[in-house]
Amino acid sequence: MTRFLLLALVAVLAAVPAAAFAAANAAALLGTWVQDDMGPVLTYRRVYRFNRDGTYEFLFTVRNTGSTAQRVLVRERGRYALRGDVLVITPQLGQVRWQRGVARSFPWRVERDRAGGDLRLVLVLPDGILDVFYRP
Repeated sequence: MTRFLLLALVAVLAAVPAAAFAAANAAALLGTWVQDDMGPVLTYRRVYRFNRDGTYEFLFTVRNTGSTAQRVLVRERGRYALRGDVLVITPQLGQVRWQRGVARSFPWRVERDRAGGDLRLVLVLPDGILDVFYRP
């Protein structure tokens, strides 16, 4: 009986740091993340907004470099979930023609940029390329 109680206590204590770690990661993800790709002619902007209620919004726009007028290429809304170090994004049906509600998942992390110290959201794409977003 004592051995069982000791094992149960160890299991509970091990789960507390994991739960706290997961909650801290979830809190770090919340809010708006932006990626700008500025070229000589066009500037592309991708924005993710992760909300407390488990919903997200994604906006992909393009504008002529030097202009403020932008055109929306993709507007997507849906739900997200965190499964350890994997971010699962599920668009609402009908939001994206090529996805149609199919979930996408990415290993992810929030970290400090080594060069400037800014917070950045790093998504690892299926081909291993890092997709990096910053706070606006």
